[in-house]
Amino acid sequence: MFLLFVLFYKLYELDIQAWSCDVEENTGSCLLTSRIYLSSGNLSMGEKYLRSSCKGEYPLGCFELGKFLIEKGEVEEGNNVLTKSCELGHEPACP
Repeated sequence: MFLLFVLFYKLYELDIQAWSCDVEENTGSCLLTSRIYLSSGNLSMGEKYLRSSCKGEYPLGCFELGKFLIEKGEVEEGNNVLTKSCELGHEPACP
């Protein structure tokens, strides 16, 4: 039974996490959804869900969005987002 549950979850992980982010406004699920999209190479959807996570004031989501934006070349916005992450209490984002 447990194996069946794990298999089901793996098959629908993206759908479950995206639903939890979009409908339940679960910022942790937004971050997990972004990671799934980014790992598959879908940068635009990954960024969308990173922004949702940060908009919901999830410190780790802001931190990862800030790093993503800096890597993308949007340094000023990335630094602003990292500042927000620090203000939300995520120590690694603080200078």
